[in-house]
Amino acid sequence: MRTWSARPLILICGLLLALFDLVALFPGNPVVTRFGGFLVVIAVQALIIWRLLHRSSIAWLLAVLLSGL
Repeated sequence: MRTWSARPLILICGLLLALFDLVALFPGNPVVTRFGGFLVVIAVQALIIWRLLHRSSIAWLLAVLLSGL
């Protein structure tokens, strides 16, 4: 039986998160009020993706919780 790696799916998830964050910067979006807060969100998402690539169970839990929010 062939085993599949989750690495491509994690990288695609990270790419889609980055695109979603860029859409939030479009004019007229009331959600982004402070640029510093936006950078914190980007940093947290990058940390989660990085830890997902290293098979962290805490990162998997955070990824599932953040996707539900």
